[in-house]
Amino acid sequence: MLYTALSLFVLCVGILWVCPELGLMRLIKSDSYGGLLVRRLLMATVVIPLLLGWLILQGLGAGFFGATFALELFAIASILVFGSLICYSAVGVERLSRQRDKYQAALNANEEKLGSFVEANVIGILFGDIYGNVRNANDEYLRMIGYSRQDLEAGSICWLDITPFEYRQLDKGGIAEAQKDGACKPYEKEYIRKDGTRIPVLVGYTLVGEQREESVAFILDLSKRKQAEAALQQSEERFRLVVDNIPDVFSIYDAQRRLQFVNSEGLRVTGKTNAEILGKTDEEIFPEEINSAYLDSLITAHKTGISQTTQATITFPNYGTLVKLIKYVPVFKKSGELHQILAFHNDITKNVKHAEKALSLGYKRLQLLFDTASDLLSSQKPIALLDSVFQNLSEQIGLDCYFNYLADETQQVLHLASYKGVDEEFANQVMMLDFKQGVCGKSATERHLIALEDVQKSTIPETDCIRSLGITAFASYPLIAGGKLFGTLGFGSVTRSRFSQNEIGMMQAVCDQIAIAIERSRLIGSLQLQTEQLREANRMKDEFLAVLSHELRSPLNVILGWAQLLRTRPNLDEAKKFQALETIERNSRAQKQLIEDLLDISRIVRGKLSLNVTSCNLVPIVEAAIDTIRIAAEAKDIEILFSIRDIEWEASQKVVSLNKQTHKQTQPLQSPIFYPKLFVTGDAERLQQVIWNLLANAIKFTNPGGEVEVKLSVEANTENLLIQVCDNGMGIKPEFMPYVFDRFRQEDSSSTRNHGGLGLGLAIVRHLVELHGGSVSVESPGMGKGSKFTVKLPLLYRKEEYSPVSPLSPPLPPSPSPFLSLAGVHVLVVDDEADTRDFLITVLQQSQAQVQAVSSVAEALECISQSKPDVLISDIGMPGEDGYSLIRKIRKLNPEQGGNIPAAALTAYARTEDRMRAIQEGFQLHLPKPVEPGELTAVVASLAGRGMGNS
Repeated sequence: MLYTALSLFVLCVGILWVCPELGLMRLIKSDSYGGLLVRRLLMATVVIPLLLGWLILQGLGAGFFGATFALELFAIASILVFGSLICYSAVGVERLSRQRDKYQAALNANEEKLGSFVEANVIGILFGDIYGNVRNANDEYLRMIGYSRQDLEAGSICWLDITPFEYRQLDKGGIAEAQKDGACKPYEKEYIRKDGTRIPVLVGYTLVGEQREESVAFILDLSKRKQAEAALQQSEERFRLVVDNIPDVFSIYDAQRRLQFVNSEGLRVTGKTNAEILGKTDEEIFPEEINSAYLDSLITAHKTGISQTTQATITFPNYGTLVKLIKYVPVFKKSGELHQILAFHNDITKNVKHAEKALSLGYKRLQLLFDTASDLLSSQKPIALLDSVFQNLSEQIGLDCYFNYLADETQQVLHLASYKGVDEEFANQVMMLDFKQGVCGKSATERHLIALEDVQKSTIPETDCIRSLGITAFASYPLIAGGKLFGTLGFGSVTRSRFSQNEIGMMQAVCDQIAIAIERSRLIGSLQLQTEQLREANRMKDEFLAVLSHELRSPLNVILGWAQLLRTRPNLDEAKKFQALETIERNSRAQKQLIEDLLDISRIVRGKLSLNVTSCNLVPIVEAAIDTIRIAAEAKDIEILFSIRDIEWEASQKVVSLNKQTHKQTQPLQSPIFYPKLFVTGDAERLQQVIWNLLANAIKFTNPGGEVEVKLSVEANTENLLIQVCDNGMGIKPEFMPYVFDRFRQEDSSSTRNHGGLGLGLAIVRHLVELHGGSVSVESPGMGKGSKFTVKLPLLYRKEEYSPVSPLSPPLPPSPSPFLSLAGVHVLVVDDEADTRDFLITVLQQSQAQVQAVSSVAEALECISQSKPDVLISDIGMPGEDGYSLIRKIRKLNPEQGGNIPAAALTAYARTEDRMRAIQEGFQLHLPKPVEPGELTAVVASLAGRGMGNS
């Protein structure tokens, strides 16, 4: 029975195997999940029961168990085996399902990418079959063939119909290759567009489906590439046409230095044919005596890849000797490898001959320029050499006339300095030109070359003058050096219509040399003038130092002499003692004034002189200055007259004579105005200094018994106030008038001069007046006829008061006593000079002050720590620590320790910046030395809180 079952099983399997596409065998061979389960379970359903049955039969035969147990065992084993088999198959199906989902997702992503690629329309894509049907296509494909989407949807497009007949066989070959390999290699063909035109395309496709009849094709538009290829081909044809017709030799070498191309000129010159040259090296074509002239440069370009240029003289048997300028240019591939070497042969044989000729001419012109430069640089009067320069230029260029003008930029005119080739009558007509007048004037204005051709045909107005001379070519050059215009130089010719660029350049070079020579001569003249000025300044310095020494020593001699007499001769009568003290005081004040003038000049030079500007009445200022100088006038018996005049009135005059009490008044012209007030904006102290300096100068140079008048008036038709100081003294020499207000300048600075002084007063006057926005001038009819100094200031406003019984100005209040009472005031004096300390102690004790004097900062601080003074008077310049250090240390102390002591700096440092620093450091006041006793007493009283009423 077993054999029967096996036979039956084999028979069934054979029947199924014979018909594999039908029934169960079709399912078994399927790739579906059902085929997989059938293949897994079919064998098990056949083999497992047979195996279990055989094992159970063996057990029954051996007597291990009974029939009932055998049936139960068979059932249980079958259930377990088939249950496990089913679970295993289910797990496999589940795994396959997950793989299917994963592959399906990847497929969807790829389809999405493909869809995006199709919609991107980068290339044309169509879906069709091998029979010409087009089921779908993107817009790019439709654009190529000129059909619309409606044509596609209507089925009106068949790719076979739009393929020209000559490409049908190519399509068949591609289809056969795709059916065999799945895809074909891309190939070029054409489509017939809807409008009948053709479009070149590149086609590649793959066949899908079981029968490989469906296609996915990719089509690339080759129109632009074909156009580029056509343009390239046309360009190559043009290149070949150009190089074959250029007059120079052109050739191309490959990477092995073999000739690939030689143009027609190269074949003609060498006498060779393409067959004899192409594919060979120069060594193989030409003998050594020909290629030795250029071969090294070619080899160098080949080895280094760097362009080489060489000049070679080559002799060809059938052509002759040529001078060639050869350039080898390597050309590289994108990979960096050498691709070709281009060779350009420029025939410079004629150029060399021309160059030799030009070199000879250039040498002559260079020699001319050298000689011209040498002559001009060796002369300090270059204008005088222009005739010879013109003669040399005429021989080289062919000139007939020239005009040299010198410029006056201030007046904007040109002056004819030299000329040649024209008569004197014409020269007189053009002796002076305005800027922009004529060709030379225009070149001066525009500051560049003007070259004119065919002048006789010109209609430019500037050419009228030169046309009248028959000039046909003209060039005008501005003479400029160092950015400065010195004049113009114009050249004309009546034999030629134009100048060449070389000739223009040569004339330009000559003009540049002339401009430099003019600048050099002027610089030399300027240097000589500066040298003379330096010598004069040095002489003036020596004279000033000598005068300064004299002016310092003279009063010192008087002071020292009278001081020694007072000390050594105590028996001098009271009149002599009074005379001695008065003389010492007068000379001390003279020295003080001298120092003040020097300081003022120092401030003027450094630009540090400042004004305390207010609105001030000039009348009392003038009177104060007159009152200050009155003693000096009385000493020389000189009358000082002071008058105030206006257009409508004249105020009274005040006369100061030898008799100090004599005053007289003149009658007013129209109205009795005795209180005129003339206001200006300025510094009252500095304005008084101006008037005092002018009065002092007038009194100095007026003989005894003379007269000095001060006039104050309002200038007619202006708002200016005039201050005039007139004298009938010695006057001023005309040659010295320009230097009256210069610093350190004196009409007579010799050792035999009649008048002293440093020559600073009038210089200070000019600067102060200018600071006030005014001006000062001087007039003098001549020697012995006096002089008149006029100061002009802007008038702010004026005011008149009518008081016929009053004098010209109100009386001044009585001067306060020079010594105030300082009783009970404790003063600390700090100065390293013993004489100064003694003087200060004496002055302050005379005012009943309690004085303590020390010589150093340390001693001062010790005194302050022991007993706090009421006032501190300190010098600035002291050894070790100065007054600034002292006041800083004091200001750091507590008020109980003396940190708030009122302090004044008494110092010989009298500059403005010294005063500002003293205040900034902590001093309340700054007193320059020398100090008057009354001023010192008043300062201490002020710092101590003592006024006039408290004394």
